[in-house]
Amino acid sequence: MKPAFSVTRSLSLSIACLTLMAVSVEQTFAVDSVTRKSDGKKITGSISSMSKTELTIKRLQGEETIAANDVASIEFDGGGAELKLGYAEENGGRFETALQRYLKAKSDAKSPSTYLMGEYEYVIARATAKQATVDADKRNQAIQKLTSAQKSY
Repeated sequence: MKPAFSVTRSLSLSIACLTLMAVSVEQTFAVDSVTRKSDGKKITGSISSMSKTELTIKRLQGEETIAANDVASIEFDGGGAELKLGYAEENGGRFETALQRYLKAKSDAKSPSTYLMGEYEYVIARATAKQATVDADKRNQAIQKLTSAQKSY
C-alpha cells in the first residue's frame, strides 16, 4: 500500500508543479489586461498597438484585435497601485488627490510602454479638466493638458 501512496503523492506534486509553471509563464508574458464589454472576458497579454478604433493585444496564443467600442477597461500592469488608487480617487470626486496619485504613479513607473505613458497623460489631463469644472482658474491648464495628450498619444 505504501508504493501507491508515494505514486499518488508524486503525481500530485508533479501536477502542482506543472500548474505553477504554467501560471508563472502566463504571468510573465501577461503584462496588460483588457476587459471586453460584449462578454466581460478579460484578455491578458501585451498591448502591441492602439488606435481610436481598435487595439491589438499580443498573447501566447497569438494576437487579438478588439474594437475600441468593445473595451470596458484596460489595466496596465506597469501602472502600479498608485494608478489604481488614482482611478478610485477620481471616481470619488477627489480630483486633487487623484491628480497627485497619477503624478506619483508616472514618476514611479519603470520603463513604461508608450501606451501606459499615454494613459498617464490622459488621466492627468482628465483629472485637471474635472477640477476645472469647479475651479474656473484651471480651465486653460485643463485645455492645454487635454490638447497635449490628444496630440501626443
